[in-house]
Amino acid sequence: MHDPRVAPVAVIPAPTRRASARQREGDVVARMAHEAVAVWPNARVFSVSWLDDRAPDSVGLNKHQRRLNVARHLRIDPVTVLAVRQYVRPEGSVVIIDDVCTTGATVGQLSLALRGQGVHVAAVLTLAGV
Repeated sequence: MHDPRVAPVAVIPAPTRRASARQREGDVVARMAHEAVAVWPNARVFSVSWLDDRAPDSVGLNKHQRRLNVARHLRIDPVTVLAVRQYVRPEGSVVIIDDVCTTGATVGQLSLALRGQGVHVAAVLTLAGV
């Protein structure tokens, strides 16, 4: 539902490995993002990224190792990034949603990658499902 009084918000789920999503019966973060925008006027979900399935699990990695792991294995869909830029232009915002934030490596690297493609992230939200 579009409300012309409210600026558009692009909601970007943090990336996950596709293999992990299959093991968990879907992408938990993307699912939470879609549930959030169902009650958020002018918000739309854009799944712009994923982690290469060769990315090792981050459990046991320190902050620096996590950052390198994400930087090496983060993949971005440029077509979807273009759609984000068109959707939020000029007055909208971009928000990244994740289900956990241990060191900030994932959302930090995603923010940097998006910035490199002309998308400024205004906020990061960590949501928990119950």
